[in-house]
Amino acid sequence: MQAELALNKYGKLIEEELLRHFSTLSSEAGTYHPYIENLYRVLQNYVLRKGKRISACSTLMVYEGYTGKVDAKIIKVACGVELYRHAILVHDDLVDKDEERRG
Repeated sequence: MQAELALNKYGKLIEEELLRHFSTLSSEAGTYHPYIENLYRVLQNYVLRKGKRISACSTLMVYEGYTGKVDAKIIKVACGVELYRHAILVHDDLVDKDEERRG
């Protein structure tokens, strides 16, 4: 139960930062090409689907264990871990020619 509370706490921080990041990307992309703006929105929906975000949350928990705090920089690092993890999933789906993830 305590692990679930921690994942929810850290997952929320990560999701909030990812939402800010994608909002900025979409807004900037909208000034130069609607296709790219839409692509960022599709990626945002993909990345922000429900999930535990265990890799990214683990990053935050380990950092907090060493430093005693969670700051904006480590949240950005955890978001990078989350984006990297999703990039691996997309790559895997492309290589396997999967049209859907998990069914």
